[in-house]
Amino acid sequence: MLELSSQQIRYFRLCSHHLDRTYRKEDCLAVAGACGLQNSPPGAWETALYTRIPELSPAQMDGLLYRVHFAACHTYSGRTDDYRQKYSG
Repeated sequence: MLELSSQQIRYFRLCSHHLDRTYRKEDCLAVAGACGLQNSPPGAWETALYTRIPELSPAQMDGLLYRVHFAACHTYSGRTDDYRQKYSG
């Protein structure tokens, strides 16, 4: 049976959550999709994203959340129209 050291386990977890290195803006979806970004307490999602992609400014983060990706999110009913109208352009 394969035995893993605690260092190997920690490194695996850091890699799985994209905390093993800094990433580029282009990697944003992969970084966010790896473990999700939570906003509890308020502001936690910005800290989590900045830790992974330090080149993103607060304005760019807001743009990603409210104008780009949030507009494409589906509600449980599958409707996206309300989000597109409210947050696009």
